[in-house]
Amino acid sequence: MSQNPFSNPYDLPEAVVPERTSVLAVLSLVFGIVCVPFFGIIAAFLGVMALFGIKASRGRVSGTGLAVTGIVLGTVFSLVWGGCVGTLGFALQIMTKQVAPDVGAAITSAQQSDVEGVRSKLASPGQQRLTQEAVDLFGAALTSELGAFRGVPGTIGELMGAYMDVFQAIGQGGNANPTGNYQNAVPIPVQFENGWAMAFIVQSSPGQGSSSRPMPFDNIIILTPGGAEIVLIPFGTTLPAPSPAPALPDPAPEPDSDTGQGVDPESGDN
Repeated sequence: MSQNPFSNPYDLPEAVVPERTSVLAVLSLVFGIVCVPFFGIIAAFLGVMALFGIKASRGRVSGTGLAVTGIVLGTVFSLVWGGCVGTLGFALQIMTKQVAPDVGAAITSAQQSDVEGVRSKLASPGQQRLTQEAVDLFGAALTSELGAFRGVPGTIGELMGAYMDVFQAIGQGGNANPTGNYQNAVPIPVQFENGWAMAFIVQSSPGQGSSSRPMPFDNIIILTPGGAEIVLIPFGTTLPAPSPAPALPDPAPEPDSDTGQGVDPESGDN
């Protein structure tokens, strides 16, 4: 007796469904290609969800390659952006905790005509070129233009806010490109009695700075909101000429062994 093929309706073959590409896999790839912060995390998350969906579809949904590519790109870009953010945060931390206080201490010492206090904050080349006259002129110009020194930003949030305030004030003063002339200098906002200004520190050449400081500098340039430029060590200042070596005295004559009188050692006479 032959078996009825329709006796069990659950044995019917599954309907053929056209294969489609996973939307999550496509979105994962798109977010992974767009190199924008936090998009990498979204790309990796969507890619993982797409793989689960593709596996559960039992062949009806494709896009495994797209999902894997999105996960890889998202992970790589997340690591890159994480490293960039971490490096930036570390640099800003150094600025607020070490560099900015050194600049503030140098400015305070200059307004007090303390040349040794200023010299202690500079790298070796700047220390050698610094003079008492330069400190006096720098401190007097700062006091006349900006008043007494107040301080520097103490946190990363204060530093970023101060950058915005200073650049806005300098721009309103008519300087549309305040950093254009200081491409090799690091800007640090500094606050005075009459408002904020921008201090540009000229970094020391490699191998010439102090190893105890993360960012040694040779000079300080203060740019006021009005566009005035106040320089600690005037441009073109050279190192002082070395003192001539003292002349060595002529050697004393050696005594004669027979007469006991002095004999010139260069004459050769006995």
